[in-house]
Amino acid sequence: VRLAEQRHGPQNDRALLAKEGLAVCLAKANRFTESADLLRDALGVASKTYGDLDERTIGLKSNLATVLSQKGDYDDAEALYKSALSTGSKARAVDGLNGVSDPGNLRQSSVDNLAILYKQKSEEKEKTLGKTHPDTLSSLVERADFLMRAIRGKEDADTAIEIYEKVLAAETERYGLFHPE
Repeated sequence: VRLAEQRHGPQNDRALLAKEGLAVCLAKANRFTESADLLRDALGVASKTYGDLDERTIGLKSNLATVLSQKGDYDDAEALYKSALSTGSKARAVDGLNGVSDPGNLRQSSVDNLAILYKQKSEEKEKTLGKTHPDTLSSLVERADFLMRAIRGKEDADTAIEIYEKVLAAETERYGLFHPE
């Protein structure tokens, strides 16, 4: 990270990617405090360099939220997830919530709130972009994936299955039965 910052400057994409990559490795090693510190630093640089609406900034915000939730700081994680979602709203394709890798690490109220946010995100995409737009379909898959990981009951499983079937039908209609994706 230091070499990338020295060679390219702290605002350079390579330095930010190096910092983010190291933060991900630290999180995988359960070194959440160090990971969060690196991500906070990278988020500050990205926000100043690219602005809050840039995908890199939104992605770093989401990654920091994920690490904070893994660390047990659920309130801050939830606030960051909400911020990432609202910052990237409207027609922009936002990956703000993709970082929720294990809803089992979250408190029930946070899981419930995140389920609502996923639903709002997919409804907003559908309203803004249309039912068969690729970003809408991706948003629906994210919601279904989250529900399958969270499984708070039969209703979540049924909703996820319904969403997957809806996406499959829309993709088949849009691309045909033998599309490579």
